Amino acid sequence: MSELILLCSAAALDRLPDQPSGAAIARAATLAREDLRPGRLQKLLARGRIARDTHDAALLPTELPEHAWLRRRFGLHDDDSVDAFAAHRHGLELPVWRLTPSHVTIGLDHAMLVDPGQLRLRDDESLALGQAAAELFREYGFTLHASSPSEWFLTGETSLALRGRGWRMAAGRNVDAYLPTGPDARLWRKMVSEVQMIWFRHPINEAREARAEPAVNMLWLDGRAHQNPAPQAIVALSSSSEIGGLVLAAGGELIPQQTLPDASQLASLEAAASQCDVLIDLSTWSESRRTDDARAWLDAWQGFEQWISTLLIAGWQPGRSRTLRLVLTGERRTLEISLGGHQRWQFWRRLDLAGLVF
Repeated sequence: MSELILLCSAAALDRLPDQPSGAAIARAATLAREDLRPGRLQKLLARGRIARDTHDAALLPTELPEHAWLRRRFGLHDDDSVDAFAAHRHGLELPVWRLTPSHVTIGLDHAMLVDPGQLRLRDDESLALGQAAAELFREYGFTLHASSPSEWFLTGETSLALRGRGWRMAAGRNVDAYLPTGPDARLWRKMVSEVQMIWFRHPINEAREARAEPAVNMLWLDGRAHQNPAPQAIVALSSSSEIGGLVLAAGGELIPQQTLPDASQLASLEAAASQCDVLIDLSTWSESRRTDDARAWLDAWQGFEQWISTLLIAGWQPGRSRTLRLVLTGERRTLEISLGGHQRWQFWRRLDLAGLVF
């Protein structure tokens, strides 16, 4: 039985009071519950069942809920980072560490990681800063690959005992709790400090500061990938390099997709859907969640509800031969709703998505 999976990262609110989502989004979602009760989407989900609704209760989670879901779905090793599988999009073989050039602001009693997207680092700047740091890493047995302004990788030395956390978890927060941990954490801090000294008066950073742009003063360790998942029959539509890389590592097919797929694109997947699972990565909520932009987050929900009509027009109806799985995540929450298969509709289990999500 094949499955259509809609992965909606950052679309859900967290339920526990001590684990709130962005304050503005939480307030806006509460006020907008009546307006956001889905029409076609609600009708579609009337036959659904809650397959999973959990919270990560760890004092400090090790990864985003959507990455934890992908780990289970693809059977990844516990020590492997979903972020690091982006290396496959750049033709790099495992094992590999993923790094993100970043900017950290220093306060009186803490350091805060700025969203790396705000750097707007150019290709030539990334290349120059990477070349400046590459010789240092060679001394420690690594080869540095400045593959893109937002995605760097280290290959070579594989024995470091470290656990990194993706920058998306730390952006806008005090970095202390999110820095790499493990027996070799001190060695990593030493390497990063040496890189920071190299970059301190680098011409690229001096030119950026002259233009009132943030300097690149931190190299963030997102994690490592050392083992490919088992081969899987799956087609994925995604603009995410890490999800795309993970699908390619599993031997699946990737269709790069920047926007919500239209009816013709969805219809063209019908043949593939009869043979394998289809994963559609819907990350339209993610940036607004990180920036706590309530209006953009609510607009993403409205756009998704309208897009469901496109899905239905293209013929994607759950039935006995295939299921539809809606995966919504928050900061710690994972909510999965399953439709189709051999389950029977029961009116008393009718799902109110607005009530579930908000």
